[in-house]
Order: sequence, then structure tokens, then C-alpha cells
Amino acid sequence: MSQLTISLNSQVTKRIKLTKPTYIIGRDPQCDIILPERTISSHHARLINTGEDCFLEDTHSTNGVYVNSHPTRKHLLIDKDTINIGKYQLTFHSSVNLLTQLRQLSVHPRITKAPGIPWLEIRAGIKQGNIIPLEREQITLGEKDMGSITIERTSRGKHLLHGTSEDGTSETIQLSEGDSFHVGNVELVFHAAE
Repeated sequence: MSQLTISLNSQVTKRIKLTKPTYIIGRDPQCDIILPERTISSHHARLINTGEDCFLEDTHSTNGVYVNSHPTRKHLLIDKDTINIGKYQLTFHSSVNLLTQLRQLSVHPRITKAPGIPWLEIRAGIKQGNIIPLEREQITLGEKDMGSITIERTSRGKHLLHGTSEDGTSETIQLSEGDSFHVGNVELVFHAAE
């Protein structure tokens, strides 16, 4: 089940499990998620929760909605996306499976291969032939009980792979062109920016 962690001034104020199909976010006391701050519109944004996917939609607010520091009108949320509304920061936590993660993150290589952006090639398994552009500072693939990895972009533009080795110990490696690794039965290959 997905959830939102709401923070104000780096302090967590609330955690909400997303069980309903729609949530209205705003300053109005009738909203499902109330953010009582004057720079927030009465009905600022809407979350649409379909179970597998969760969309965030700006409902014509005055000061806008930002996801991962980018202004947005409508956005498909993935695990660890950060939403900024006024002074509040909302972090989305997803519990979807690997297939859904790959469906949300991957695209056909003809659709996008932006120059200057590193990417993962799905070499084998579900969604084989697609790519995952590494535009975010961090992505997580897999499920905790089935094994998961996190790829993080450092401030110097390098990419680190955090995972668990076969003997169960945590390990971190710096990815280089052509490095290959598995998440479940999916083989991924790292490609540096062109």
C-alpha cells in the first residue's frame, strides 16, 4: 500500500496510507489532506490512486505544485518522489511490484534517448529492449522481501548501485559503462551519458 509522509521544516508531521481512490490536498478544512498555510490554495492539488498507479494533479493552484523540484500539472508518482506544496514537503512511498516499477520507469529507446542522460538497458526479462533514463537523483527497483537495488546519482554525476550481495551483506559499487546486474529475473546494463 502506498503512503505519503508529510514534512514541514524537515520535521515529519503526518503519515497517510493511501487507501481511497481520490484525495484533495489544500488549505480548506474539508480537504482530505489539510496543509494549513496561506500560500496554499483552498483546493491546491488532487491525488488519484488506482491501486497500482498514483497520479498527482495541480487543480489550478495559485503557487503551483513541484515534483522533484520541477513544476508540474500532472505527474505519475513513483517511489520516493518528493512533492513541494507551499512550505510542505510530501514524500510518496510506493509498494508496487517490479513489473509495475518497470512499466512506470521504462520507455522504448526510439521515444527518448536524451543526450547527456545516463540510462539502463533492460537486456533480459520483462520489458526487454526498453530503457530507463536515469533522470532522477535516485531510483529503487525490486521489492524488499524479493531483493531490491537503489541507483543514486552523486553530486559529481557518478552513479552508485546500492544492493545486497549473495551472502546477504549490503554493498555499494560505482557503475561504469557496460556494467550489468540483475533485479529478480531482469538483467539491466548501465550506459553512461552519450
